[in-house]
Amino acid sequence: MKKSVRLEDSGLITLEGYTAGSRTCSQFGWARNLKGQLDSQMIQSQRYRASSLFALLWNVISRAIPSEVIADLDTFLEANPIFRMDAGSEGKAAMRFSIQLGNHELDFFGRQLAPPSGAIGYNYSRHIHTERSPNRYVISWNNRRDLGEEHGGNFYYAGYGIRVAGSGDMLFVHEPKVSHGTGLPSRIPSPEGVPYFTSGLSIILSSRLSDAWKKYCDGKINSGEFDLVLGDELEDGDAIQNEKRRESWNINS
Repeated sequence: MKKSVRLEDSGLITLEGYTAGSRTCSQFGWARNLKGQLDSQMIQSQRYRASSLFALLWNVISRAIPSEVIADLDTFLEANPIFRMDAGSEGKAAMRFSIQLGNHELDFFGRQLAPPSGAIGYNYSRHIHTERSPNRYVISWNNRRDLGEEHGGNFYYAGYGIRVAGSGDMLFVHEPKVSHGTGLPSRIPSPEGVPYFTSGLSIILSSRLSDAWKKYCDGKINSGEFDLVLGDELEDGDAIQNEKRRESWNINS
């Protein structure tokens, strides 16, 4: 289980990949937001699985969505050659990625890894808002949805008056600067609480990431890992300002 970066919202959303740290302690490194005390092997395994999931999404959409969306991200990454989402290897080695299908594990070699950062969530919803981003588009994929659209939790592209009905294996692209949000899911009473509803992931970049990367390349900040409690990287105009807990360490030490 991971820590949610927006405790005021329903459901859970967490960061994955490289981050710029908190606003009060700018650093560059892999987000550390796993709950509990885990050994290094378990942490690395989780990073690898997350990187593989994002790599699968990136390679599928690269051939399936309008070229201008991919070109938008490619332009940013050419100007800022940040490490790809590489399970924290910091670009030092080529990394295969693999996907578990039932009892079988499929390995992929020679494929491009996903952009450096993203978010994973389940049962997540947020009121209508806008966000800052260093590139134009955010790419989101609902990889699972157990209930129909009548149970809520649909995406609203409010700036254009569009409702995107929630469903499983659904991809959508939007501009974060345009008003958008996700409706609340139905609350179905049961002794177990709210049932599993929907899950997905997004390729989204922080507006602070490129600056942290440049400082890291210039040796002005160390690489590090961070406890991210609230949404430093998922910025918007009405984000509440709570104190962030953080911890950084030099991975070369």
